[in-house]
Amino acid sequence: MPDKGRILIIEDETVLRMMLQRLLLSQGYEVLMADRFQTAENQIKQESKVDLVLLDLNLPGGTGFDLIRMVKETWDVPVVVLSGMKQESSVIRALEEGAVDFMQKPFSPQELMARLKRYMPCGDVSA
Repeated sequence: MPDKGRILIIEDETVLRMMLQRLLLSQGYEVLMADRFQTAENQIKQESKVDLVLLDLNLPGGTGFDLIRMVKETWDVPVVVLSGMKQESSVIRALEEGAVDFMQKPFSPQELMARLKRYMPCGDVSA
């Protein structure tokens, strides 16, 4: 299966992070992962580029809102937030900081893939 692009997953929940990794790898994406704020910050500073960032807002060591800004300052790539935060203010703040989409946990893997395909450069190419 051809490489459809690189996705950085920033998620502290191990089970969810591994599920997302399996899902994205099975769809032909290259996957990078970070499980806390500092690891994500290092990935953003050290990686040449990714095509999309999947980001949780609640992370050990910092907030996802700061990471959205950091991603937007470093790369011109879409940020999709996956969060258990259900308050409208959190959704609005994430979008105002630069996220292109916000999905509340729990979410459907099929819906996530449909949304990601809208933002990926090779999203319309079938495998």
